[in-house]
Amino acid sequence: MKKNIFAIFIILVLALTSETAARNIYYWEDFMDTAEIKYDLKHGKLEFYTKILEYDSGKKVDNGSDTEFYFNYGILRNSELYYYSSSQENYKIFQLKQRVINRETFALSGMVGFYFIQDDLIVPSIKLLSDKILNKKLTLHNNFQLYFYQEGIIIKRLESGFTYNMNSKHSFKGHLGTFFIDDLNNIRFNLKVAYKNVINEQTNYILYGYYEKDKDMDNLHLENIVEFKPVNTVKLTSNIIINTDDSYNNWIIIRGEKKLFRRFTISCEYKKEAEKDGNNYFMTGLSFML
Repeated sequence: MKKNIFAIFIILVLALTSETAARNIYYWEDFMDTAEIKYDLKHGKLEFYTKILEYDSGKKVDNGSDTEFYFNYGILRNSELYYYSSSQENYKIFQLKQRVINRETFALSGMVGFYFIQDDLIVPSIKLLSDKILNKKLTLHNNFQLYFYQEGIIIKRLESGFTYNMNSKHSFKGHLGTFFIDDLNNIRFNLKVAYKNVINEQTNYILYGYYEKDKDMDNLHLENIVEFKPVNTVKLTSNIIINTDDSYNNWIIIRGEKKLFRRFTISCEYKKEAEKDGNNYFMTGLSFML
């Protein structure tokens, strides 16, 4: 019973954590949760995205109102509120993060969260997040999280990662996450890495990848991303996604962003499955700095 619950819940957790980064520079800035508080008191960001057109096997797909909504806001000094909702997947995330320690080389934050999955499951969670600056180039990140599942089951999650800025042009990030219930006999892990190369003032290249394996699947997921800024207010991004396991699809993504005034940004994204008559869609979005 616990194994079945564990397998289902881990899939949901992985989906939730990956979605929080989906719209933000393809996993670079939101590579993993850290102790950082992104927005000061009374500052924040609101984002809204919706699919306007989708086709699968050459036929139009009608999912109704397929939308995503993000909201970050600094509600107190060193305290931040985060909310996310997805109409297609029918889940919501509510989190409150508070900075506890903020020293020159060490930071510690605590977070309380609620995951609303489908219409009948609420999963509370608590999390500790720490950042340790070892030197000017290397920072270590360590997190510990508890998910309070139904029937008294508690999912434990450990995360360890690093950010290494070799110089002004080359940076690396790494992350190892583990999930288990009572002990290490029933454990799942995910390993991911990212490399960023600042080619020039206008162009960045990012290589993002992760590896996952279980009894039914052995997959290496790679993303090759090029960001180009022809002018300061416009950013164009291309992304080629490759999976080695046949049960996963490969994708091509083209994205454009345009800043309006100082606070508004509009975007448009086209995603195409890399096969004939595969799934493809257009998505538009709007973000507003509060």
